Amino acid sequence: MISVEAKKALIRDAEQLANALSRFRTPDNAEPVDPSRLSEVQRFLAQTRSKKRLLTFLELLPNSFHAKISRSAHPQLQEVSRRVRPLVTAQRSVDELLYLLGLARRLLQISESVGMDAERPRTGARRGGGPRGGGDRAGRGRR
Repeated sequence: MISVEAKKALIRDAEQLANALSRFRTPDNAEPVDPSRLSEVQRFLAQTRSKKRLLTFLELLPNSFHAKISRSAHPQLQEVSRRVRPLVTAQRSVDELLYLLGLARRLLQISESVGMDAERPRTGARRGGGPRGGGDRAGRGRR
C-alpha cells in the first residue's frame, strides 16, 4: 500500500515525466512520444519486479528490436530511457514505480488526445463539407 504523502510525490513526478515526454518531438517527423513506449517499460517492470533488471532493460532499450520497428521508435525510446532512469534510481519501491509509470502513461495518452483535438480544424460540418453535414446521404431524407 502506498501512503498518501508518497502518492502526492508520485503524482507530481508522473506529471513531470508526462510533460517532458509530451514536449519531446522526434527529429525526423516531429511526432511526440508514443504512450506505448512507456507501456513497454511498465510491462517489463511488472513482469520482473526488479529495479536492477529494469535499469539494464532501460540501458539496452534504445538499441533493441523495438527501436528498429520504425524511424520514430529509436529516438522516442532513447528519451523514455533517459527520463525514466533517474526515477528508478530514486528510493522507490517497485509498486511505487509501477504506479508512477502507469499514471505518466495515462497522462501522456490524455495530452496526446487533447493535442489531436487542438490540431483538428473546427468547421462545424461533420461530414461532407456543407453547413448541414451532407456526406453520402445528402438530400435523401430518412429511411
